Amino acid sequence: MTHTATRPRLSRTFMLLLLCSVFSGGCSSYRVSPYGLSADNVVRLKTFAQGKNVKIAVAAFSSTEANKGLTCRAAGNIRLPEGVTYSSYLRDSLIAELKLADLYSEASSRTLRANIDFIDFSSSIGNGKWTIRITYSGEGVEKPFTVESVYGFSTNWVADKACQQVAQEFVQAVQRTHAKLIEAPEFSKLMN
Repeated sequence: MTHTATRPRLSRTFMLLLLCSVFSGGCSSYRVSPYGLSADNVVRLKTFAQGKNVKIAVAAFSSTEANKGLTCRAAGNIRLPEGVTYSSYLRDSLIAELKLADLYSEASSRTLRANIDFIDFSSSIGNGKWTIRITYSGEGVEKPFTVESVYGFSTNWVADKACQQVAQEFVQAVQRTHAKLIEAPEFSKLMN
């Protein structure tokens, strides 16, 4: 009889442990790496500097919604490096590439302004993507222009691995967003 009396207790203990493990899985966070410069973007930017003494400043990026927390599959949050917002990450990474191309000057009267209209990701099995949409304006540009970048990557069916992939791919998504800006005819007008 003692055997049957302990069976319900074991089941309750097992269920309690199972519930604890399920709910604690949602407390994870997935860290985005510090920005890594894109050699391709820097090379493209250097073409604007050839034979000209042009420099631009970059105003603080405003954001309609970009600094909200992003949760991945109820497994945890996508976290930027400590003290960094999506707005500052995008702005600082663009400035780093402009500096390397010798095109940045904080004192320049030629200023690029930006509003992050949308930033989000999908971690669908096998078909992940980051979507970033930014509206830019600046001197020499007749009206604001919008750049949308969709960066796709493969994801895992296991939530923990898929969310790690989402965080890891953010740097490349930002590099792609900057590449789209550099390719825009309006950016060329700003630089000329």
